[in-house]
Amino acid sequence: MRRYRLLLSLLALPLPACAARSAPAIGDAEVSANSGQARLEVVNRATADMDVYVEHGGQRSRLGLAPAGQTTRFSVGSAQFVGVGLVRFLALPIGGTGRSSSTEPIPVQRGQVLSLDVPPM
Repeated sequence: MRRYRLLLSLLALPLPACAARSAPAIGDAEVSANSGQARLEVVNRATADMDVYVEHGGQRSRLGLAPAGQTTRFSVGSAQFVGVGLVRFLALPIGGTGRSSSTEPIPVQRGQVLSLDVPPM
């Protein structure tokens, strides 16, 4: 019984740390505007996980992973891309299987909430 309690307490330790890292809600436009960041919401309806990038001036910067069948939110920092002209957001399938998705080149403003839909394959 003592081992069981110790095991449960050890398993419970990482949970608060995971909860603290959750992404802010996409509706937090006021928080975004004050912090100088925009938000990107990726709705991945495909069966493949996607690497998400922002592209500006021919250079790509990885924002993160959008798991298959999930909606993922990313912050886009003002120092990198907000107010610098047109940017494009890309979702590329991991392992090269499936189709990629991208937005048209668009301007990004502080506090803006953008969306990228990845259709089913």
